[in-house]
Amino acid sequence: GLVAAVPWEFPEALNVGPIRFGDLRRFWGALLAISNTHDMAHLIAMGGVPSKWPIGSIVAIRSSSQWITLIARVSALRPELVLQLLNWYKFDPAVSAATPILQPFLEILPDRICVPSSFLIGNAIERNFLKLLNRHPQMRQYVNTVNQAKEPLALDQIGQLFPEPGFQIAKQVVIPGLTDADIIVYERSSGFVLVLQHKWLISPDTAKESGSNDDELRKGVQQAVKSR
Repeated sequence: GLVAAVPWEFPEALNVGPIRFGDLRRFWGALLAISNTHDMAHLIAMGGVPSKWPIGSIVAIRSSSQWITLIARVSALRPELVLQLLNWYKFDPAVSAATPILQPFLEILPDRICVPSSFLIGNAIERNFLKLLNRHPQMRQYVNTVNQAKEPLALDQIGQLFPEPGFQIAKQVVIPGLTDADIIVYERSSGFVLVLQHKWLISPDTAKESGSNDDELRKGVQQAVKSR
């Protein structure tokens, strides 16, 4: 149920190395269910009285093997896949110090890992996974695979805005010697032609990421001017 409540963009079958996006959904669905159950137990224990909020025991703390066993049981994923995801999501200051929510598993003592519910509630899972993909040294090898899947996925969604028979569209059109156009839309009734350049940008958390997005937008504008 929690998996269905989260908006998803990527197809379940798309692979990121040893895991699929479908595995990622099940992992997060299980993690959210475990966290919500943990928090609900505390709410029941406090009987609705805010002054009895159990500050000292609210964070879920387990060993690595306990997290793996529990998530695997709830998600029905193989333990080795859960271990892989746990390794990616274990907090590393060299990877996500500026945005710790990217890696919500915090090792507070040797083999004692806590997961604050505040790191899970409202987490934009796929968006943050893409950011982690570009930062984590073990995951960067899969960036091209995901990037190659992003544009066709986005163009298919945009193309649905211009249905037949009113429109005719062409995708990823090469304009020899100049550039390429991501989508060309022809409106049959008026003869109007619309040329679209698409950029899949991730909302930035840092000034560096914001600058990188600006560079991509400038590149898109230059492509659009050439493609006219």
